[in-house]
Amino acid sequence: MKTFFRWLAVLMVLIALLPEGVSAQTPNPPKPSGEIAPVQLPAEVTNETAFSELPKGGSPSGPPWTVQRIDDRHFFSGAASKHYLKIDSTGKPHIVYGGDHLYHTWWNSIWYTEVVDASINVGSYASLAIDNQDKLHIAYYDAGNKDLKYATNAFGGWYITTLVSAGDVGAGTDIGVDAYQDPYFVYRDSTNGHLMFATLTNGTMEEPPEIISGTIYPAGMFAMAARNPLDVHVIFYSIYDGGSELEGELYYTSTRTTTRWQPHLIESGDVKTGQVADLALDSASNPHVVFGYDGFEFTMSRYFFSTNFGSNWTYLGEFVDGYDLPDGLALALNSANLPTVAMQVGGILYKYTWSGTAWSSVPVDPGTSTGFYPAIALYPSTSTNFGNPAFAYLDDPAGKTIHLNYREIYLGSWWPSTGPALVDQSEKVGACSTSLTGPDGNPWVVYSGDTTKKLYFKRFYNGAWTAAQEIGNEYTGTINCFHAAAVGGGQAAVIFTTEDAYLLYSTITCTGATCVISSSEVIQTDLATPWDFIDLVLDGNGLPYMVYLIGSSLPKQLLYLYFDNATSDWVAKFGPFIDQPSSSYRPVSIKRTAGGVLHVAYQKFALWDSLYYVEFWRGTWSEPFRLGQDADQEEIYQGISVSLNTAGDPGVVYIDGYGTNQINLKQRSCSVLLCTWPTSPFAVDSGGDAFLYPSLVTDTSDHYRLSYVQAFNSNQYLQYVRINGTQKEFRNVYLYPGLGSMSSLALSPTGVGRISFNDATNGDLLFAWQNVELFLPMVKR
Repeated sequence: MKTFFRWLAVLMVLIALLPEGVSAQTPNPPKPSGEIAPVQLPAEVTNETAFSELPKGGSPSGPPWTVQRIDDRHFFSGAASKHYLKIDSTGKPHIVYGGDHLYHTWWNSIWYTEVVDASINVGSYASLAIDNQDKLHIAYYDAGNKDLKYATNAFGGWYITTLVSAGDVGAGTDIGVDAYQDPYFVYRDSTNGHLMFATLTNGTMEEPPEIISGTIYPAGMFAMAARNPLDVHVIFYSIYDGGSELEGELYYTSTRTTTRWQPHLIESGDVKTGQVADLALDSASNPHVVFGYDGFEFTMSRYFFSTNFGSNWTYLGEFVDGYDLPDGLALALNSANLPTVAMQVGGILYKYTWSGTAWSSVPVDPGTSTGFYPAIALYPSTSTNFGNPAFAYLDDPAGKTIHLNYREIYLGSWWPSTGPALVDQSEKVGACSTSLTGPDGNPWVVYSGDTTKKLYFKRFYNGAWTAAQEIGNEYTGTINCFHAAAVGGGQAAVIFTTEDAYLLYSTITCTGATCVISSSEVIQTDLATPWDFIDLVLDGNGLPYMVYLIGSSLPKQLLYLYFDNATSDWVAKFGPFIDQPSSSYRPVSIKRTAGGVLHVAYQKFALWDSLYYVEFWRGTWSEPFRLGQDADQEEIYQGISVSLNTAGDPGVVYIDGYGTNQINLKQRSCSVLLCTWPTSPFAVDSGGDAFLYPSLVTDTSDHYRLSYVQAFNSNQYLQYVRINGTQKEFRNVYLYPGLGSMSSLALSPTGVGRISFNDATNGDLLFAWQNVELFLPMVKR
């Protein structure tokens, strides 16, 4: 009985230590309305993985971690462009796309976007069909598992299933739906080199799927047009080895050919012929095809149609001579069976129409570097805009910031009249982030948008992550990734830098569900580089204390700036000169005691970076003290972090790249008369290929907690360590080769570890917390 009650007590502790808003049964918070749903890590990258290759022998035992993507970059893939635009019977356009997740966006007075499938690395090659009840059916690729997936909202909320999982299938899809809301699919089987056709009846896949490409290998593009599962038409691109050189070939196959799915050659030419193409059906189910033709010394777009299902083709002319094939084209037929073609030519998106005797063209978007991979749809007869075209396409004006754009002809005039509507934008986020525990006890995060050059704030509230709020939105210039954030006195504050040498300061105050971010105050207008030599703390009253460098030439001077509540003004205290400040990220870290002592650790460059410490107390700066041994035994890099114990003594964690790469800790200790630093550091971890940007905090038991990224054997590990004297306990939080180098650690009021970090490959911001805070007995290593 005693044993039972002992275990009951432990269980109650575990439940009490779960993150706020999360139950023991559901460790992941529910999806917030209008927000990206939290994503549970797949099993292969969670704490269940055996990390046997870790050099320090780290163990996956102990409390697991929950990891969420709390802001992410939307992927736009050219391969996902085919037929991602449809218009329902009420005249509402719908677009599906993805790559990181599967997205659906639609217009209903404004653009709305939802995450259909929040799994990781899904949504590329998305295709869309709308049934006679205006319900959506989406086929798409799961790149992580190499599966074909299907999603529909025909039965209420989104229903998602994996259709085919044998081999690598779905890297190319097209979908139709019959009058009974049953979908049918064409998809690529990359493992066996076939195009396949499958139908789903009453939720069950009819077996087996059919091979529709015969013995011909489909090399790239394909497109489907259909009226029902018995009237399906497909074109596909193939490459033929003609002996002296490769040739491109465009094929047609159908359920209506003399032999079901018999491929017919439409055209051949140089290797790029047929690489871009589209297909549509007229009122008699005759196929119409537009494609790029490569004529060895010239290229053009050609138009054909067939009245006998591919046995022979009628040539309707060619247009757009040039030297480069378009980056995508799309075809639609109106009620008179006349074609409209969307095609990019010379970086401009054009609309081509056939009058019955000649082709004519007008620009859809005359901007430069736009119109990539267009999709086209015509308004249905049930709409007031009947017969007019709408276009969705990619726009890449800066060569890196990809937009999903939309434009249409509405009742004879272009809408929007001033240019295309921006539907969605790719944003890399989270390369620089700060994890905070807000005054409400919940996780707060400040992070960067690499593409937008903005700063954002999110918090975990009422069981979900809130929408991102922009920091410094009144500032029109470019904001750097570099920032420092802190919590105190019921609020958070942020200092951040800009490319035109400004240092700005904002506060964040939350009441209930509402958070207010103040207008940014200009602290400095001629900020000395490096711009990342900044840090900030708040006291218990919310008053800010910051350090940064001033001076237009070397040496630069350390400035301590704080707000004096008595005078309602900023006070500056000029500190030591630094002849060669480090240019690595996070080269300075500060903490302040309740008694007003400011502790500063910073990196100074000589032959390589060295570690220095200085403090400010009772209006006086101490002499800078070098924490390293000597110039031959020190190579500090990749950032530093300071934390204070309950006695107010600082500890500094840093990375030493001299000799054996390792992450070190130095703790100052004070007697009645003297404070001393140890001569030799305490080695926290060693033996990895690299250790990156540590983040150090101290818990209420004076145990150090540390997060950092470790590179080893071409992998990136997010590590978490608890240190008590010479004892260390490691936790492997996350393993991913594309992990970014940054992490930021904070503790909840009950001591639960919370880490913000980034996925550098996908450009996403991730957040990890311990599900429970129950450490096993300390183990010496």
